[in-house]
Amino acid sequence: MGGSFTKGAGIDFETFSVTTLIAAASGVQPSPQDDPWMRLLEGMCKASLAESAVLQLSWPGAPAQGWHAGAPWAGIAEDVIKRMRTGRVYSQADLPGPPPPAPVRALKLALDDGGTALLAQTRSKVDFRAVDGVQMSNLRPYLKTALQCWRARARAQALAQLDRRACQDLGMGWIILSSTGQVLEIDKYLLENLHVRTGMRVTSDRRLSMPGPQAAQRLRHAISNAPHLPQGHAHRVDLSQDPSVQMLVSIEDLGSETAIVGRLRYALSARDLPIARVQQCFGLSHSEARLAVCLCDGLSLKQAAQNLGWTIETTRSCSKQIFARMEQSGQPGVVRHMLESAIWIS
Repeated sequence: MGGSFTKGAGIDFETFSVTTLIAAASGVQPSPQDDPWMRLLEGMCKASLAESAVLQLSWPGAPAQGWHAGAPWAGIAEDVIKRMRTGRVYSQADLPGPPPPAPVRALKLALDDGGTALLAQTRSKVDFRAVDGVQMSNLRPYLKTALQCWRARARAQALAQLDRRACQDLGMGWIILSSTGQVLEIDKYLLENLHVRTGMRVTSDRRLSMPGPQAAQRLRHAISNAPHLPQGHAHRVDLSQDPSVQMLVSIEDLGSETAIVGRLRYALSARDLPIARVQQCFGLSHSEARLAVCLCDGLSLKQAAQNLGWTIETTRSCSKQIFARMEQSGQPGVVRHMLESAIWIS
């Protein structure tokens, strides 16, 4: 679906524009530099000999966005766009208000949620041909559908990113495995965190490296038995004890296929949290926050004192201040209060 439009190269503009719009709607982008919307505008300029082309999008309450190809051009004024009828291709003589100084062809489309799209092109001196207006008019049904699919996909990706961040904050992720235990797909953020915390990684033969042979054996057993589990059930596999990493292995419906899915959770450490965030969340001093994360990780006062390089008397005194600020009677209350809080969310 890639490639630019060149007049006389054996592809007509309509075919080029439709395939480019399909690429834009579906997210097919060979490289970050190859933007299908830019490719469409550049193809329009070549097909109509326009010097500049713009695609402008706007939704109520959101900043306008768009693309521009060719020579600098401010486009159509906002007050003129508001007065244009949707679905009509305008020339410079038809636009509401004073005519622009150069030939123009412009199309306004109504989008879902009160949005509008403007596709426009201009060139100096010689006016556009009738066929140039026809080509723009022929884009109407495809362009509207492509823009709405593109926006829906972008929103879905943004929501998926929120899910991904939440999973990452809570130490969770997923992996898709073959029946022989090969890694078919894996959450890249999970992989990064597993490697940092446990040294686990995906090997050159696409297998998940295990901390030991027993963990590998448990995973193989879970994978081989996953197809025989009742619906809604999963095998729990302990992959690592320190730090704790557990996986639930089950057969999942992924829409077009069923697959062996592992959902993982690794233990989080309060000592990995930014101290400033802990201070702000609980109203603690810097020293109190340092001790609080040690207590949340299950360290005794003696262990915390050794970890921080404090005397046991200083540690005991600081812990009492923490109990008072958090309105807790002891360490169990502090642990529960911190585990239930929002400090884990970045």
